[in-house]
Amino acid sequence: MALFTKKTADEKKVKTQKNEPVLAHPGAKSSGANNPKNFEIRIQKPLVSEKAMMLAENNTYIFMVNPRINKSEIKKEIEHIYNVDVVKVNTGKISKEPTSFRGISSSKSVGIKKAMVTVKKGQKIEIFNK
Repeated sequence: MALFTKKTADEKKVKTQKNEPVLAHPGAKSSGANNPKNFEIRIQKPLVSEKAMMLAENNTYIFMVNPRINKSEIKKEIEHIYNVDVVKVNTGKISKEPTSFRGISSSKSVGIKKAMVTVKKGQKIEIFNK
Protein backbone atom coordinates (compact mmCIF):
# COMPACT_ATOMS: atom_id res chain seq x y z
CA MET A 1 0.00 0.00 0.00
CA ALA A 2 1.31 3.39 -1.00
CA LEU A 3 -0.12 5.21 2.00
CA PHE A 4 2.31 3.76 4.49
CA THR A 5 5.60 3.91 2.61
CA LYS A 6 8.66 5.41 4.24
CA LYS A 7 9.94 8.72 2.92
CA THR A 8 13.60 9.31 2.27
CA ALA A 9 15.54 12.10 3.98
CA ASP A 10 15.62 14.16 0.74
CA GLU A 11 11.82 14.18 0.46
CA LYS A 12 11.50 15.34 4.08
CA LYS A 13 13.92 18.24 3.47
CA VAL A 14 12.05 19.42 0.41
CA LYS A 15 8.78 19.68 2.34
CA THR A 16 10.29 21.54 5.31
CA GLN A 17 12.00 24.27 3.23
CA LYS A 18 10.08 27.53 3.00
CA ASN A 19 10.01 30.00 0.12
CA GLU A 20 11.66 33.39 0.51
CA PRO A 21 9.28 36.08 1.80
CA VAL A 22 7.78 38.49 -0.69
CA LEU A 23 7.69 42.19 0.23
CA ALA A 24 4.18 43.23 1.18
CA HIS A 25 2.31 46.52 1.04
CA PRO A 26 3.33 48.78 4.00
CA GLY A 27 -0.17 48.75 5.45
CA ALA A 28 -0.91 45.06 4.85
CA LYS A 29 -1.97 42.93 7.79
CA SER A 30 0.66 40.72 9.39
CA SER A 31 -1.28 37.48 8.93
CA GLY A 32 -0.34 36.22 5.49
CA ALA A 33 1.22 39.54 4.45
CA ASN A 34 4.10 37.75 2.72
CA ASN A 35 1.70 35.91 0.44
CA PRO A 36 1.37 37.81 -2.88
CA LYS A 37 -2.29 36.76 -3.14
CA ASN A 38 -3.06 38.79 0.02
CA PHE A 39 -1.66 42.01 -1.46
CA GLU A 40 -4.45 44.52 -1.80
CA ILE A 41 -4.65 48.16 -2.78
CA ARG A 42 -6.23 49.98 0.12
CA ILE A 43 -6.35 53.60 -1.08
CA GLN A 44 -7.28 53.36 -4.74
CA LYS A 45 -7.32 56.99 -5.91
CA PRO A 46 -8.42 60.48 -4.92
CA LEU A 47 -11.81 61.49 -6.25
CA VAL A 48 -11.52 64.61 -8.39
CA SER A 49 -14.86 66.31 -8.98
CA GLU A 50 -16.31 69.78 -8.59
CA LYS A 51 -17.75 69.00 -5.16
CA ALA A 52 -14.48 67.37 -4.05
CA MET A 53 -12.54 70.49 -5.06
CA MET A 54 -14.90 72.70 -3.03
CA LEU A 55 -14.44 70.43 -0.01
CA ALA A 56 -10.65 70.51 -0.49
CA GLU A 57 -10.74 74.23 0.34
CA ASN A 58 -12.03 73.23 3.81
CA ASN A 59 -9.29 70.58 4.32
CA THR A 60 -11.62 67.67 3.44
CA TYR A 61 -10.48 65.26 0.73
CA ILE A 62 -12.38 62.38 -0.87
CA PHE A 63 -10.71 59.06 -1.73
CA MET A 64 -11.93 55.85 -3.31
CA VAL A 65 -10.89 53.02 -0.98
CA ASN A 66 -11.16 49.26 -0.73
CA PRO A 67 -14.58 48.43 0.79
CA ARG A 68 -13.06 45.96 3.28
CA ILE A 69 -10.97 48.43 5.28
CA ASN A 70 -12.30 50.45 8.20
CA LYS A 71 -11.86 54.06 9.30
CA SER A 72 -8.80 53.51 11.48
CA GLU A 73 -6.96 51.72 8.67
CA ILE A 74 -7.89 54.52 6.23
CA LYS A 75 -6.54 57.07 8.71
CA LYS A 76 -3.21 55.21 9.06
CA GLU A 77 -2.83 54.84 5.29
CA ILE A 78 -3.53 58.52 4.52
CA GLU A 79 -1.15 59.66 7.27
CA HIS A 80 1.53 57.31 5.94
CA ILE A 81 1.14 58.19 2.24
CA TYR A 82 0.62 61.96 2.42
CA ASN A 83 2.40 62.82 5.73
CA VAL A 84 -0.54 64.75 7.22
CA ASP A 85 -2.47 64.56 10.49
CA VAL A 86 -5.97 63.19 9.95
CA VAL A 87 -8.62 64.65 12.24
CA LYS A 88 -11.75 62.83 11.04
CA VAL A 89 -12.77 60.10 8.56
CA ASN A 90 -16.30 59.62 7.18
CA THR A 91 -17.08 56.66 4.93
CA GLY A 92 -19.90 55.63 2.65
CA LYS A 93 -20.51 52.91 0.10
CA ILE A 94 -21.59 53.71 -3.44
CA SER A 95 -25.05 52.32 -4.08
CA LYS A 96 -25.87 49.51 -6.50
CA GLU A 97 -26.52 50.23 -10.16
CA PRO A 98 -29.76 48.94 -11.69
CA THR A 99 -29.15 46.85 -14.84
CA SER A 100 -31.25 44.75 -17.16
CA PHE A 101 -30.39 42.01 -19.63
CA ARG A 102 -32.96 40.49 -21.99
CA GLY A 103 -35.85 41.89 -19.99
CA ILE A 104 -34.60 40.61 -16.62
CA SER A 105 -33.86 43.44 -14.20
CA SER A 106 -31.16 43.10 -11.59
CA SER A 107 -28.64 45.25 -9.77
CA LYS A 108 -24.88 45.39 -10.15
CA SER A 109 -22.78 45.92 -7.06
CA VAL A 110 -20.14 48.57 -7.65
CA GLY A 111 -17.90 47.48 -4.77
CA ILE A 112 -16.41 50.90 -4.07
CA LYS A 113 -16.28 52.82 -0.83
CA LYS A 114 -15.72 56.56 -0.50
CA ALA A 115 -13.79 58.08 2.37
CA MET A 116 -14.01 61.76 3.27
CA VAL A 117 -10.81 62.59 5.14
CA THR A 118 -10.49 65.83 7.12
CA VAL A 119 -6.92 66.91 7.85
CA LYS A 120 -5.56 69.32 10.44
CA LYS A 121 -5.85 73.07 9.75
CA GLY A 122 -2.88 74.42 7.85
CA GLN A 123 -2.05 71.07 6.21
CA LYS A 124 -2.88 70.22 2.61
CA ILE A 125 -2.84 67.16 0.37
CA GLU A 126 -1.58 67.94 -3.12
CA ILE A 127 -3.88 65.84 -5.29
CA PHE A 128 -2.44 67.05 -8.56
CA ASN A 129 0.29 69.51 -9.50
CA LYS A 130 -1.01 72.93 -10.47
